[in-house]
Amino acid sequence: MKRLRTGLVGAGLVGQAEHAFYLWEERQRFDFVALADASAAVRTALGARYGIAELHADIQGLLACNLDAVVIATPCYWHGAMYIDAYAAGRHFYGEKPMCISIKEGKTILQAEH
Repeated sequence: MKRLRTGLVGAGLVGQAEHAFYLWEERQRFDFVALADASAAVRTALGARYGIAELHADIQGLLACNLDAVVIATPCYWHGAMYIDAYAAGRHFYGEKPMCISIKEGKTILQAEH
């Protein structure tokens, strides 16, 4: 089975306790190679813990990496814009709920896909 080269955006409580942990635990499925978080201290600590070479302050840096997929674990009011950025970069993404916070934003996300 091909391992998906995966990056994580957002390493707060849920990002660390759920997503980073399972990306690491499921190494037969995922190659956890990139992390984006606004906190330099968090990036450094998680990078060292999981051996992540690509550490970025924002999603744009992460999307410039050679990735198959992105896990978006940021506050919900950023989800829509980040999903659209992931689409534009040609990346698959795993997103948390809610997908967005308005019907208008949901329509914008769907339009970005097409």
